[in-house]
Amino acid sequence: MPIYEFKCSNFACRKKFEKLVKDDTQKAPKCPSCGATAKRVVFSAPSPFQWGRGGSWNK
Repeated sequence: MPIYEFKCSNFACRKKFEKLVKDDTQKAPKCPSCGATAKRVVFSAPSPFQWGRGGSWNK
């Protein structure tokens, strides 16, 4: 599941926040500050690091 960056559509607020999205058919989330509908602005790329065995980071 990708993490998307959203920006509030309320011109007075314009807060940016991230949200884990299950699929593209999910409706737009509400802004956590003002409750207005948000627009997706940037796709956050997955990290090149993975959590490996033994509690260490692997590349």
